Amino acid sequence: MHVSAKDKSTNKQNSVTIKSSGGLTDSDIERMINEAEAQREADSKKKEKIELKNEADSIIYQTDKQL
Repeated sequence: MHVSAKDKSTNKQNSVTIKSSGGLTDSDIERMINEAEAQREADSKKKEKIELKNEADSIIYQTDKQL
């Protein structure tokens, strides 16, 4: 199985190929896939928090600048 991910903000891309020929069982592969999916959700939440913080910092900066 081939899995890839791309960070839209930096355009960096990573990929991983999981092959059962390396001695991995089907349950190991399924576990790895589930862990990758769980990490994707966590990364998305982290990105959202960072974007909200950046937006708040920008609003504070603009307000301070106008005062």
